[in-house]
Order: sequence, then C-alpha cells, then structure tokens
Amino acid sequence: MEKIQKITLAASFIGMTLSLLYLFGFWGAFNVNILNYITLADVLKYGLYPISTFVVLVLIIYVPLAIIEMTFPQKEDESTPEVEYKKIRIWSGLFLAFLTLLVVLFINDCIEFMTITMLLPFGVTFILMNLPFFRKKFPFALYRFFILSLNLVLVFNSYPMGYKIAEIRKNKSQQLKIDGEVSNYTYIDVTDKYLFLWNKETSSLKVVKLDSISSFEYSVN
Repeated sequence: MEKIQKITLAASFIGMTLSLLYLFGFWGAFNVNILNYITLADVLKYGLYPISTFVVLVLIIYVPLAIIEMTFPQKEDESTPEVEYKKIRIWSGLFLAFLTLLVVLFINDCIEFMTITMLLPFGVTFILMNLPFFRKKFPFALYRFFILSLNLVLVFNSYPMGYKIAEIRKNKSQQLKIDGEVSNYTYIDVTDKYLFLWNKETSSLKVVKLDSISSFEYSVN
C-alpha cells in the first residue's frame, strides 16, 4: 500500500511538472502567464492532455526495455556492471537509430528540435546514473537508465513542444465566428472562464470572458 502511494505521488509530481513545462512553453509564446487565468488544480487538465499522445508513444518505445529488465534482471555488483552497461549501450543504439529514422522522415525543421530534445537527455542520463544518490536509489543499472532517460526525455520535450504548438497556432488560417459574426481573430485555446484569440496580422492576443458571449465557432481544418 505504501509503495502504491509513493508511485501515485511520484506520478502526480511528474505529471504536474510536465504540464507546467508545456503550459509555460505554449503560453510563453504569447507572453501570457497562464496561471493568472487558471488555478493549480487546473494545471493537469490543461497541460497534460496536449502531450498525452507523446507520453504514450515514449512509453511504448520503452516497453521492450522494461520487459527485458523484468525478465532478465541483473544485480549490479563487481562481476556484472559491464554486462549491464553493454545492455544499456545496445538499447541506446537501437533507440538512437529509431530517432534517426524519425528525423529522416520529417522535414528539416524537426532536425534541430529532435536533436536537442531527444538526444541530449541520453547524455545527461549517463552522467546522472553514475552519481551515488541514483546508484543507491536504483541498484540495477539498466533500470536506473530506464527511469532517468524516460523522465528526462519527457521533461526535455514538454516545454519546446508547447512552444512549437503555439507557433503552429499563430500561423494557422482559420475561420472564427463569435455570436454568429465572423471575426478577424483565430482560436488559440479556451479555459473554463476565458477564450483566447490571436490576430496574426497585428500579432495581438485577445482574451474574452466566456460569460460575455453566447457562442463561438471555429474551423478545425
């Protein structure tokens, strides 16, 4: 029971951290402090959903690593660390090969983004996993690599992902109607109380209280 509580607490903390990073990345592109418009209780609701697909994809990639570790666990001691690190290098190579394939498939604009946010976490992981604190906390080298790299990949991507999505919405052509009238603004996002609109011609943001309008309609193409 205590272990479940610890896992739940850790998952909540990680979810809150990822959500805040995404929100700061997204709303920072509009120079908006989103915490002025939502409460901390709303952070997970507005921040975690946009990155949920990415989180699931990353977890799917890591599933084979987790299965192998659970099936063939190796305790780290003087006789086995080299075997452990050999497994880590193999999985790192496979993972980096997968990321390289993604880079090739995407446009050039994605290369810098993916290099920084997907490859850099591995370098940081190899540094952190040798620290005494993490060696004591996670005695299995592969499991330690799994935990650290998974969290760092998510953390390194949340903020820039929010910023990238904001830039896409800034340049999106869209028809918006407020109370049946066509607006020269485009839809950005909505909270429980506010509607956020963007005018790309004037690079201006408009915040509308939802209780001041009866309806709004926008295209999703």
